[in-house]
Amino acid sequence: MRSVLVIIAVCGVAACRAPSPLEKQAPFDFDAAPGPGPDAYGSETDLLTRWNDGGVESLRDFWESGEAGSFDGVRGVKVAYRIHRVANPKAAVVIVPGRTEAIIKFAELARDLTAQGYSTYAVTLRGQGEAGRMLPNHDKGYVEYFDDYLVDTHTFITTKVKPEVSRVFMVAHSLGGAVAVLVNDEHPDDVQAMALSSPMLAIDLGGFPAPVA
Repeated sequence: MRSVLVIIAVCGVAACRAPSPLEKQAPFDFDAAPGPGPDAYGSETDLLTRWNDGGVESLRDFWESGEAGSFDGVRGVKVAYRIHRVANPKAAVVIVPGRTEAIIKFAELARDLTAQGYSTYAVTLRGQGEAGRMLPNHDKGYVEYFDDYLVDTHTFITTKVKPEVSRVFMVAHSLGGAVAVLVNDEHPDDVQAMALSSPMLAIDLGGFPAPVA
């Protein structure tokens, strides 16, 4: 009985937390923000129309106007990328997709960013999208060592991005979000800021079961 009470007491103490030292921020004002508001974005239902015929320039025309290339990643695996440059960029934005994703998925994001004055550098992760594979079965997104993702991404930033633009931001989704966080941990000078969409991260529960934590 005593051990049960001790466990309950420890859990109770662990569940308590001090007030946050940060000031509560006002709700984000989308109407006052620069760039397109949420109601200005298209939907997936008309994506094919925008891809083929977007008026002056279709989304396809924009995507194909970028520089497509690749470089040899760890152990010679090809890592593909697509660059869209603007004159006098505010910064470079490195786009890192998630698992099974191709960089072409982010064509519309790249176009929106270039319209706002940013050069975009979309890079694949090995075994995903347009990148090279390490297995005969190309449907398997295999990676031998997770660190290879980090090395490839760091190589891309230092050899393709920073020689052109010194101020670098990053937008990363899912698996790409985990890679982005780890790259920043090992190479804090690679990027100045990042935005993560559903990053592949888990909270360290400190040994407590999830329901207790």
